[in-house]
Amino acid sequence: MDQIWQQVIKHEGETFYTCTGLPFTYRVIGAARGPIRVDREGHEINRNISRASFEKALPSIPCDGPSDIPERGVVGRSYVWAILSDARIS
Repeated sequence: MDQIWQQVIKHEGETFYTCTGLPFTYRVIGAARGPIRVDREGHEINRNISRASFEKALPSIPCDGPSDIPERGVVGRSYVWAILSDARIS
């Protein structure tokens, strides 16, 4: 997970796409453990997505979409899926 998290940090501010093709960017707040804050269409999404959400989702990756990631303990599955499924991260 440490290597993946380093990639998440490295690509902060770049455009990613949800499963439905919506573009978004994110910023990391506190690089060691996160969380990230997502910005979509110029508006910050009102939630923190912790590194723990990425850790819980990681065993499900690769998968076809965010609905394949268990809901329990994973905040922002659409964004977590989009980031973890991107070739820049994995």
